[in-house]
Amino acid sequence: MTMVTPQPLDQQEGEEMRVPNSDLVEGPQPMEVPPADNAGTVENAEPQASRFTWTIENFSRLNMKRLYSDVFTVGNYKWRVLIFPKGNNVEYLSMYLDVADSATSPYGWNRYAQFSLAVVNHLHSKYTIKKDTQHQFNQRESDWGFTSFMPLSELYDPSKGYLVNDTCVVEADVAVHKKEDKEMLVLNSDLVEGPQPMEEEKEDKRRYKAQAHLYTIIKVARDEDLMEQIGKDIHFDLVDHDEVHNFRIQKQMPFNLFKEEVAKEFGIPVQFQRFWIWAKRQNHTYRPNRPLTPQEEAHPVGALREISNRGHNAELKLFLEVERGQDLHPVPPPQKNKKDILLFFKLYDPEKEELRYVGRLFVKNSGKPIEILPKLNHMAGFAPDEEIELFEEIKFEPSVMCERLDKRASFRFSQLEDGDIVCFQKRPPPESEEKIRFLDVPSFLEYVKNRQVVHFRALERPKEDEFSLELAKNNTYDDVVERVAQRLYLDDPSKIRLTAHNCYSQQPKPNTIKYRSVDHLLDMLVHYNQISDILYYEVLDIPLPELHCLKTLKVAFHHATKDEAVILNIRLPKQITIGDVLNEIKTKVELSHPSAELRLLEVFYHKIYKIFPPHEKIETINDQYFILRAEEIPEEEKNLGPNDRLIHVYHFTKESAQNQVQVMNFGEPFFLVIHEGETLTDVKVRIQKKLQVPDEEFSKWKFAFLSLGHPEYLDDSDVVSSRFQRGDVYGARGEQYLGLEHSDTTPKRAYAASQVNIFRLPLLICVF
Repeated sequence: MTMVTPQPLDQQEGEEMRVPNSDLVEGPQPMEVPPADNAGTVENAEPQASRFTWTIENFSRLNMKRLYSDVFTVGNYKWRVLIFPKGNNVEYLSMYLDVADSATSPYGWNRYAQFSLAVVNHLHSKYTIKKDTQHQFNQRESDWGFTSFMPLSELYDPSKGYLVNDTCVVEADVAVHKKEDKEMLVLNSDLVEGPQPMEEEKEDKRRYKAQAHLYTIIKVARDEDLMEQIGKDIHFDLVDHDEVHNFRIQKQMPFNLFKEEVAKEFGIPVQFQRFWIWAKRQNHTYRPNRPLTPQEEAHPVGALREISNRGHNAELKLFLEVERGQDLHPVPPPQKNKKDILLFFKLYDPEKEELRYVGRLFVKNSGKPIEILPKLNHMAGFAPDEEIELFEEIKFEPSVMCERLDKRASFRFSQLEDGDIVCFQKRPPPESEEKIRFLDVPSFLEYVKNRQVVHFRALERPKEDEFSLELAKNNTYDDVVERVAQRLYLDDPSKIRLTAHNCYSQQPKPNTIKYRSVDHLLDMLVHYNQISDILYYEVLDIPLPELHCLKTLKVAFHHATKDEAVILNIRLPKQITIGDVLNEIKTKVELSHPSAELRLLEVFYHKIYKIFPPHEKIETINDQYFILRAEEIPEEEKNLGPNDRLIHVYHFTKESAQNQVQVMNFGEPFFLVIHEGETLTDVKVRIQKKLQVPDEEFSKWKFAFLSLGHPEYLDDSDVVSSRFQRGDVYGARGEQYLGLEHSDTTPKRAYAASQVNIFRLPLLICVF
């Protein structure tokens, strides 16, 4: 094993490091919480340095690509440990320290920490594997650690002591150092030689960052922005504030002077400007709330930002109201009292499926919509007496709420207020209704809210988009597979099987989507709070409901005397037993003799972990990470004497790393019968004959008794059986075994190019 330099997670192939940018919402964001039985504990809460202990149960049965610990606090910062139980695209355990709140931390954050990560050895503390490093965590590198922390073969070997009772214990020692800002800037900058303009640009960025606390960013939205964005970039609310004009203004500048800057930028004289403050409502919409008062406009812009946002962020968001006369030149804004309501209007065209912004109006709260219909028709370019329907756009999260307005009820009765949005439309003529998908504003907004373009890829070609479909996030499972079947010109949609996309590894998830196991398309696309737009499909030879009643296994059959192994794809009803499987295998493979008996083994990292009892049902088998091997039972094993032993025999080599000698297994493990009083010399003769190793090569092999991973070399005269305790080989799991030490040059068992399929349809009814 070699030392590995700590690396950020995003430098590895496969999994991505960070959570993508999410919509800003008030309050802290929810974080992924691992199962309760994997919770950890922190010694000494919130110190500058602390140890976090994470106990992970049922470790070998974890079926997720990545796993996070609970969040713990050190130095007033939130941290968590991230592991890849099966490796981050390597044959090693991958482990990192992660900033738990990186997605919600303020722009430009950074923190420096020295830390170590360790996997505890339950048997001997001196064999605990511990690695140290340090890192300047920031927005680009929010996690750091070791992609190749320790070999999986070592971790998953129970005899090594890292997994006891299938429990793994991880320790993280974290020390947080708070440095001066200048020091942080040096750590975050790249000192490189280059042309002077690049250095000047870096200096400008550094100065900009250093002076950020002296300035306020003011985002000014105008009618022009609403017209540009609504119906193109957005449909709900009024504007995307990230796409409007920004002003960087010193906090101490009086707001009245800022208005002069606006006049220079937009050509709107100061006396014609009126600014409204935006407010976030309880239903998560964002609307102009009220105009600034003359007293507020006398304050510095920094004070207005505090009034507007209550310190939530460093930005001040405003709507600039500009009224224009008949000649389209600016005019002074009208006087507004408590009875006046500012409403914004959107027009929907059902035939074109278009929504656009057409303007705003002041109305009296005692007035009625029917009184402004001529003005709305004029905005839309309709005839003055055109019959139109009105709807209020109320909210769109978590679901769309858009309700019809009573034209004869007062605005006060309909509870309309400043900043509310009214959508209106012409009613399509009856003869064209069949051709129109969305007849009214609510149905169109519902469509926009839920529409989702999904890119479908054939599972056997996971990097290539085959086709795309426009679907709805609330489509059912049946809706989705029916559309896919139509696209593939397939008569039976139940033969479509879907697999979700892993947003981090950019690969298919290991488990397929079960038949009708999800309610909606959105459930298929969500992965760790991210929404993917990719699904993988397969076309099956039988309907998926029938397939779910079957168990599919991939078994390597090893002949007693031939080196070539045959891969068997077995699909049988879940209720049948291992014995039934072995009987099926006998009918499909060549045996050394007609009465040969078979057994099924579970092999992992070149060790035998289990012999499946014939009565066990196949539905309990999890072959996602283990190799299933079928083989003939040798005759000598069937007639064991009272003092004979059936032992595990494994190949191994030794490697040195971190001042420790590591035993690495390889090759095909096997069982061997050891007779009472039999010396190593006798055993070697039988092993050489079994493995057919030439004399010259076999003379270089060493033989050792291994217990808990430590070799004890044997002499030719040693009695082998005396080293092994009497026990049931079914539960031995190889804690003690006879090791064959030699270089890994033995010929690998070849796998047959042709594969054998064993399919049997279930003789039962499955209910879903």
